[in-house]
Amino acid sequence: MHPYWSYFTDYGWSQSRRSSPGPAAARDPGRELAHRVADRILTDPAIRTGELEISAQNGVVILDGRIDSAAAKEAAGRHAWSTPDVHDVCNRLVVGV
Repeated sequence: MHPYWSYFTDYGWSQSRRSSPGPAAARDPGRELAHRVADRILTDPAIRTGELEISAQNGVVILDGRIDSAAAKEAAGRHAWSTPDVHDVCNRLVVGV
């Protein structure tokens, strides 16, 4: 697995975005998929606080960490499933920041 994104360390509270996943991610399909899932999750205003780690390998996405509500957990899982090339999602987010 390739852990890619942590809400606190990579994006911070400003929810600013990276312009591209970078050259290393472009060569690694798991990192590129995790980056695309993270971009989808960041666009949802319902997902405001939490500490998320997104990893992907062979089309399987794992969402791990803590999030502030059950609705936000469900939304994160929905965004992961709706990302092209995702074949399975393991939503291990824990509610309660």
